[in-house]
Amino acid sequence: MLLLSAFIAAPREGHLNALHNIFSYLKTHSSCSIAFDPTLPNYDVEMIESKGWEEFYEVADAPVPSNAPKPRG
Repeated sequence: MLLLSAFIAAPREGHLNALHNIFSYLKTHSSCSIAFDPTLPNYDVEMIESKGWEEFYEVADAPVPSNAPKPRG
């Protein structure tokens, strides 16, 4: 389930099939269950807002290679 939660933003048909497989497994194995943690993570919002992109992506100013393809935008 944890792996499937990474695809919530852009689910595909294969993810739905995997979810059906999980629930069919749980249906046939009555001693198994899924545990969820209802607590919310504690984020320091002020720390996140005070940081600039440069602090997170220090290597973003690396030079573009000379053989890089041209942008399509």
